[in-house]
Amino acid sequence: MRVIAGLFRGMTIISPKGNDIRPTTDRVKEDIFNIIRPNIAEDTVFLDLFSGTGAIGIEAVSRGARTAYLVDSSKEAIALSAKNVEKTKMPDHFVLKRSDAASFLSSTRTRFDIIFMDPPYEFDGTDVLAGVVRERGLLKEGGLLLIELSSRSKHDTPAGYELIREKVYSATRVGFYKLLANEGEDQ
Repeated sequence: MRVIAGLFRGMTIISPKGNDIRPTTDRVKEDIFNIIRPNIAEDTVFLDLFSGTGAIGIEAVSRGARTAYLVDSSKEAIALSAKNVEKTKMPDHFVLKRSDAASFLSSTRTRFDIIFMDPPYEFDGTDVLAGVVRERGLLKEGGLLLIELSSRSKHDTPAGYELIREKVYSATRVGFYKLLANEGEDQ
């Protein structure tokens, strides 16, 4: 795995041994960032939830995001993310948090421009997490919520969101969502 574009282009990402962490493939990562390119600016705050190696958040900063939060409940994943962040030589652009997704979303005061969720394929709580994001106003106006799931999983658009795009690969599906108008205000 490597960083595909931007400041850290070509940097190799330290990958885990074993199957505990399932990194997003370079092809899927490249497609995601080609789609969200217009949404990344120098003031962008990006959340990589279930961050694993930190590759998605590192790619976001590499492509111009100001800050990437890398959140994972696994001690090993956060240690791996820390090593990868260290390789960027720009650690002040990253916030690493060891926390389960629900606890982090329930306690953070940060609002995000882009939230990327890549839970384990057997995880079935993405709708609940998307609801917490909506209810707590964690997605800035015009922000994007991206959810990566198994292509075999059945998944409906989370309540209060609009599916604006979906990409399906052999093993992976990525949904791109925006909040419906006024959803963040009324909930």
